[in-house]
Amino acid sequence: MKDLTQGSVKKHFFSYLAPSIAATLVTSVYTLADTVMIGQYEGDGGLLALNIFLPVYSLYMALGTLCGVGGGVRYSLYIGKKDYEKARGAFTVSLIMLGVITALFTLVLNLWFDPVMRLFGADDHSLPLVKNYGKYVAWLGFFVTAAIFLQAFIRNDKNPKLSMASVVSGGLLNILLDYILVFVADMGMAGAALATMISYGVTTVICCAHFFRRENGLKLSKNINFPLAAEVVSSGGASFIIEIALGIMIMIFNRQFLKYAGDYGVVTYGVITNVLIVAVSLFNGVGQACQPIAAVNFGAGKKDNVKSLRYLAYAAIGVISAIFLLPVQIAPNAFVRMFTSAPSAEVLSLAPKAVRIYFACIPFMGVNIFLTSYYQSVSKSGTAFALSLMRGILLGGVLAYVLPLIFGGFSLWFVIPIVEIITCAVGFLRIKNSLSGEIKR
Repeated sequence: MKDLTQGSVKKHFFSYLAPSIAATLVTSVYTLADTVMIGQYEGDGGLLALNIFLPVYSLYMALGTLCGVGGGVRYSLYIGKKDYEKARGAFTVSLIMLGVITALFTLVLNLWFDPVMRLFGADDHSLPLVKNYGKYVAWLGFFVTAAIFLQAFIRNDKNPKLSMASVVSGGLLNILLDYILVFVADMGMAGAALATMISYGVTTVICCAHFFRRENGLKLSKNINFPLAAEVVSSGGASFIIEIALGIMIMIFNRQFLKYAGDYGVVTYGVITNVLIVAVSLFNGVGQACQPIAAVNFGAGKKDNVKSLRYLAYAAIGVISAIFLLPVQIAPNAFVRMFTSAPSAEVLSLAPKAVRIYFACIPFMGVNIFLTSYYQSVSKSGTAFALSLMRGILLGGVLAYVLPLIFGGFSLWFVIPIVEIITCAVGFLRIKNSLSGEIKR
């Protein structure tokens, strides 16, 4: 197996970067394909319903990330320390946690589907479309958590290419099935949901091929070490907050835009959210590429390698931000037309200003996503959790309610850029005052 503590850090970084970015980018296709197909089939009403349901996806992804990233970090740290029994224990406990938590969430969602959707912003007009889409996800959403969990552990077990292959296969299948089920079978939103769940199922099955490799290190421990669950939660808590905060913020913004801008505001926000998924996936790819390398090197005491890795990540984030911002700033309405067959004049009028303001957050968001993953990898889970909580819920939640009261409804578009800039400043101060000093010691 490859020793990530030896050789060129730069070489290790780029060997993980391409598969990680490809995997996370294709993951975004699951949502984007649904959005494009639904927008073309249902129009603005379909986009409205899908955006109301998106927090459910965030919750499923948060659960998979909590157990997958949290367990994966502990697994790599123990591998770096040559403690293979604890590494197996981390995998075993994470798998048990995933099964129990996902089962409970699935039960709650199916028993109280309508009240949960109304909490997320559905009304009598949009609820039928939301239910038409959500009924398949409510029963098959465990494939989402399983796929994310397995991808994380496979990367940490030094097999990023299989992780990429599983996601690419699932993503391509999702696009094909979306078209067949939505348009050819005329299933509409229900077809899009079923296509996504089938694709996540295929991704999960492909990931399972890792367990048949001779180099597979993901073995179940005979003695279940339940205290390791606290370590898994501690390491994965920040990533969990990032994912669940996305769902909470979508819910808050949906309700606020309905209040201040009506359906047009929610539709415009839905387009922005789906475009932003691509940027977030790219930055997640950078963080995921660094995570196993940083965790193993930190566990082995190779802190100069960890420091070098950080600067490589900053460079990658800068390049991605520059490439991504150009089309968004030049032709914002092109994205609106891509997501809906007949955008209203109100949406086309609002979108250019809203998109350009909102997407000023891109480079700061990239740094924040990376720093969260980085802090987790070097056993600074408390700092990672604090940054995620501040960025994801505290600042965003407060400003989403306060700014419109002071400056009017249009100020909602400034909330996320302000949040990302403040969080980025705090993250860099923490790096300067704490992490850099630790590496020097």
